[in-house]
Amino acid sequence: MLYSVWDANSRMCDNMVMKRSYVQRLRQEVKLGIVLKEQMDYLDHWAALQTEHSSSLSSATEAIKASTLRLPVSGGAKADVLTVKNAVSSAVDIMQAMGSSICHLLSKLQASHSLVTELSAVAAKESILLNEYRELLATAAALQVQESSLRTQLIQQTE
Repeated sequence: MLYSVWDANSRMCDNMVMKRSYVQRLRQEVKLGIVLKEQMDYLDHWAALQTEHSSSLSSATEAIKASTLRLPVSGGAKADVLTVKNAVSSAVDIMQAMGSSICHLLSKLQASHSLVTELSAVAAKESILLNEYRELLATAAALQVQESSLRTQLIQQTE
């Protein structure tokens, strides 16, 4: 009778330990999911920005090409100095705008890169820790079975 109460109590305790560890693992998975979801939103936004930026760069490149193709560069060609100055100034303005846009996007990319690198390291570390946790949990379960067996043997020998 005492043994069966102890055995039931031991099983309930083992069950509680297993459920607590399972709940803890689920909480960690939820936290990881939240972090990854936030990062995915940023990456989706980055893809839209990249498409928009690429389109702007293509348009600017075409505008510069069009401006330079209008400049007469063959021998003996004549052009209005003011028109050439305006075309070159326009091309320089476009290049400066592109440069500032590229610098701005580069700083955002560097910040995102460091966050993604950190997230990758955290995910790798979590994976290693989860594997270690599984191994330790399996060892704990095996030790609990062994303890129950030894207690049973001890009770049987004392009776």
